[in-house]
Amino acid sequence: GSDTSWFICYMASATTVGVLLPLLTVVLAPTDEADAAISPLLVLWTQLTCETATMLNPYVHRFIAFLVPLGFFVYRESLLVDWFSTSLASYESASASDTSSQWYTFGLILSSVNLIFWTANLFVFTLLRWAPELLADDKCESPEIEWKMMVPHQVKPNGLKKKSSSVGGDEQGKNTVPAKAA
Repeated sequence: GSDTSWFICYMASATTVGVLLPLLTVVLAPTDEADAAISPLLVLWTQLTCETATMLNPYVHRFIAFLVPLGFFVYRESLLVDWFSTSLASYESASASDTSSQWYTFGLILSSVNLIFWTANLFVFTLLRWAPELLADDKCESPEIEWKMMVPHQVKPNGLKKKSSSVGGDEQGKNTVPAKAA
C-alpha cells in the first residue's frame, strides 16, 4: 500500500530528485544548465497535475488512471537523455575553459541521478510492480458492452461507474460480453 515505509521513502526521493533539486537548478544555476533542467521539470509537474485529476476521481477507469503516468514516464525519457547530454557538454566545456564548474558538476550529477531514477521507475516500479497490482481483474473491471452492427455500445447508458462498484449482480442479455484487452 501507499502507507508503507518504502513507499514514503520512494515518494520523498522522487520529490527531492524530480522536483526540488531541479527547481533549485532552474532558479540558481547558469542559464545553459537551467535551460536543460526546465523541460523534464515542467513535464513532471504536468504529470503530477494529471495524475491527481485521474487517480482521485472515482469515475476514471483504473486503466486510464494507469496510462496517464505511464505515458508521461515514457515521454519524459527522451527529455532526461537530452538533459544529461546537455549537462555533460556544459560540464566538459566549463572544465576545458577553467570556468567555475560547481553548478555544471551539480547539473551533471543531478541529470544522471534523474535519468537513472526515472528509468528504473518506468521499467521496474511501474511495469513490474505497479501494473500487475493496479490492473488485476478484481480491481480493473472490463466494461459490459453490446455489439450492434460491429459497433460496441456500453450496456449501462450513463457510462459512469465508480471504481469500487462491482459488475457481478447485473443481469446480462445474450449479446452482452465483457470487453477484454487484446
